[in-house]
Amino acid sequence: IWSSIINYEFRLLNVEIYIATVLMAGILPEKRTPEQQKDSDYDYGDYKNYCSNGPNCRDYPDDCSCWVAKIVHARTCIQKIEDFDEQWTDNRHGEKSLLTWKTRLKNLQERVDKICKGKK
Repeated sequence: IWSSIINYEFRLLNVEIYIATVLMAGILPEKRTPEQQKDSDYDYGDYKNYCSNGPNCRDYPDDCSCWVAKIVHARTCIQKIEDFDEQWTDNRHGEKSLLTWKTRLKNLQERVDKICKGKK
């Protein structure tokens, strides 16, 4: 039980040190005005909607065309997330989301390189 208490106190101390460091460095995010929050919410909804609605393969004449469209979509989605982060979150967006999209892009590029090269 003592190790649990010590562990808890150690984690609490780490949080306190982090908060003090952030406060001293002046890097806490500023509170948004209602207008900024409205703009941020709009931009967030815009990129979430775009990223959630990728190309539909039925709209393309063949698989390779669809995969190329998906590559363009993934690149655009990555850019929209990075733009949102830079504008609104000081690049604190979940890396998991970006990593997921970057992995998807890599896999799509490998698929196109392997299957579609030389096809017209």
